[in-house]
Amino acid sequence: MYSKTLKESGLKDKEAIVYDILLEHGTLPVLDIIKKSGLKRGIVYKTLYDLQDKGLASQLTIKKKFHFRAEHPFKLSELVEDQLKEAQNHQLTLQTYLPQLISAFKTTDNKPGVKIYEGINGIKEVYNDTLKEGKEIWAILQTSEVEPKVYDWLSHTYGKKRAEANIWAKVIAAEDSKTKTYASKNEVEKRETKVVPKEKFPIGIEVDIYGSKVAFINFHKDRDLVGIIVQNELIANTMRAMFTLAWEKAGDYTTTIYS
Repeated sequence: MYSKTLKESGLKDKEAIVYDILLEHGTLPVLDIIKKSGLKRGIVYKTLYDLQDKGLASQLTIKKKFHFRAEHPFKLSELVEDQLKEAQNHQLTLQTYLPQLISAFKTTDNKPGVKIYEGINGIKEVYNDTLKEGKEIWAILQTSEVEPKVYDWLSHTYGKKRAEANIWAKVIAAEDSKTKTYASKNEVEKRETKVVPKEKFPIGIEVDIYGSKVAFINFHKDRDLVGIIVQNELIANTMRAMFTLAWEKAGDYTTTIYS
């Protein structure tokens, strides 16, 4: 009688059939429920226990026989609310991982794969990806206007891990208050650095070229922290060619090569 409504309220087909029978007839022995539903014995028992778990049916023993009765239908509204919350959680999860799923889809189709990361942990994931790739890194960056927590992690953790992994880096850095401190660790952190005047080259983010990937990292302390990884061999090779040109011309603007 109400099976369709019950299904639209979130019950499964067989749950709707059995609960509708209990609503109409009240307390019934299992045998009667089997006959009225037309379902197999094992399916009826499973369905009754599922309804019991949802708070929509209860079991009792009358004359040594199992009987079931319907519980108040108001419980359906709670089930719908739970389903809505679960759907919202699924939506949040999808929103979080959708960029990576899209990236995987595009990469398999030989299209540029793009991954976007946000926040301090997201920025760390981008840097950690350079360690996973394990290839030499060519970078363009600035060192002074970096979010403090990111700067501390780069200085004390990332640089050490990269050196331990024997991943070398070539860096073009805009000269600022922390350039000398940065360059003083070149030997220990397996890095060669060329410095260019910040006034002429106001570099605001970091660009890392490694393997078949290019990462764009906005770690500016006064901006949203965002990291973007583009995976495409053609793009990476083109950026690598541009870096080579910049690396060769960087010598025109500095008398010092830190290595």
